[in-house]
Amino acid sequence: MRIVSLLASATEMVAALGYQDHLVGRSHECDYPPEVLALPVVSTVQIDIHATSAEIDAQVRQRIHQPKPDNPALEALSIYAIDLELLQQLRPDVILTQTQCEVCAVNERDVRQAIAHLTGLHPQVVSLAPYRLQDVWEDVRRIGNALGNPDRAQTLVLHYQQRAR
Repeated sequence: MRIVSLLASATEMVAALGYQDHLVGRSHECDYPPEVLALPVVSTVQIDIHATSAEIDAQVRQRIHQPKPDNPALEALSIYAIDLELLQQLRPDVILTQTQCEVCAVNERDVRQAIAHLTGLHPQVVSLAPYRLQDVWEDVRRIGNALGNPDRAQTLVLHYQQRAR
């Protein structure tokens, strides 16, 4: 199984589930466990993240209100870019992303648009959307199911729940 994680928390979940060796690509934000830093970076941010908060806010607002060049009727430009050539080379079976925030990390819409440009690949897209602690447990289970090991995911969730008490 070949996994690309575009969300730092998903990368950590994959490692906790024992599938770190299956990771073949990561987002620019994935940095734990430290070994993932050796993986190819599939996404990049399209704004200056070293700017002040006000400048970042202005960049994001400008970018999300700018029509896409290929079809102005479509939604605004994302602040993230996915390296389609690299994604094609990595040939993932599973891509982990999120649906919670358009600004926080690469979102599901951007991933699905990227996949549409891949030749001969049909990876499973697993989107996380935690709003509460219970949702985090569900996301661990969702990833475990996608990786074919729901029992390991359930055991990990029970372990986390015991630690949280």
